[in-house]
Amino acid sequence: MKDLIIMHYKTSEMADWANLPKDLLTHIAQSLIYLDDFLCFGAVCKAWQSANVLEEKPSLPPRFPLLMLIENEENKSGNSKNYENMKTFGSNDVLETQIYKIKLARTSCKSCLGTKLGWLLTLSMDMEICLFHPFSRHQIQLPPCPSFDYLLRFGRLPFRYLSNPEPRDRFEIMSGIYIRKAALSSEPLKNTNNHESNECVVMAVFSGAFTLAFARPGDKAWTKVPMPQHLCLDVIYYKDQFHAINSEGDLVVCDIGDQNLRTRVIAAGPKGNGNFPDKYLVESMGDLLLVARALTFWIPGSKMKKEDYKLPHWTSKLAVFKLEQNTQEGSIYRYRWVEVNDLGNVALFLGSSSFSLPAPDIKGCYKTNCIYFTDDYDNKHCHDMGVFNLKDEVLEPCHLVPSYPLCSPPFWYI
Repeated sequence: MKDLIIMHYKTSEMADWANLPKDLLTHIAQSLIYLDDFLCFGAVCKAWQSANVLEEKPSLPPRFPLLMLIENEENKSGNSKNYENMKTFGSNDVLETQIYKIKLARTSCKSCLGTKLGWLLTLSMDMEICLFHPFSRHQIQLPPCPSFDYLLRFGRLPFRYLSNPEPRDRFEIMSGIYIRKAALSSEPLKNTNNHESNECVVMAVFSGAFTLAFARPGDKAWTKVPMPQHLCLDVIYYKDQFHAINSEGDLVVCDIGDQNLRTRVIAAGPKGNGNFPDKYLVESMGDLLLVARALTFWIPGSKMKKEDYKLPHWTSKLAVFKLEQNTQEGSIYRYRWVEVNDLGNVALFLGSSSFSLPAPDIKGCYKTNCIYFTDDYDNKHCHDMGVFNLKDEVLEPCHLVPSYPLCSPPFWYI
């Protein structure tokens, strides 16, 4: 009974939580292992927010995949503020109500896309490219956006938009033209002193011409990677090598050694994938997957009336292929793509950053054997999002209406 009285007495007192010793707050913050908990920890008060130890742990992951929206909010004076909204993408509801809203000064009027380990690749309107961690605030300079000759071959001449007086239009166009995807070979910072690591390689797909190029922190320029035929759509760092996929579904391995730069096709595109123009590379449980995405657009002059489409584009179907050893006699390729209809206890997440998670890591929040996709086609419409059940081939759309214009298409953060 005495212990009960003491416990009641202690809990009835009002603790001064805002004035806890900073060493104690720092110790608690360093014990957190998920980004979600850290954000809630810092939201208690300014004193708790000051115990920011993410500089020592820039790769702190969220508990579940978060959908990141870089919004551009214009105030009454006409100035722009950038906010990073992160939402949990529910499997049954459209979007869960839990939202983390964070002001990001370094992403103002910049196009952003996800990479890995919590890092974003940012592109400013003056063509400056950086790696930026939104929570540790670390920023690593990369070479400026290259002006590949191929960028001028397409009808959308990107550089003529730089003189556009409307900033909102400029970064809407930039997000769709200049950088489509990016992959990192390793953590960009050395763990010992947070200095930039020249061992980290950034491989990016520059849109408009779908050109593949790479650079390291400290380089003066991007090095173009020769892709065999067709356009490069995605790139991934898999088993200590960069792998790229072209519009035909051919898998290309990139050897970027110090002496020679070589590429070779190790798997031909799967048959009958012509109806799936968009393609993604995803690592899942040690395997490499190719996810093909079919998009439907309204085409002027078609028999279908424009008002019947309702939306400018939307996903109609997804197909998944697994990379396997090629046992066919006479084939010149070592591997081949084999279609799979069951992901097992795994969920895939598609967008400018794509990945997979097993059932134990997503229990209660996401469904397994499903593909969660974002609208990475452009950030103006931001409607083509949803969940595709691979086994039943059922697509559940999810329409997102941002509070403010987006600087970039929404992407997954993990």
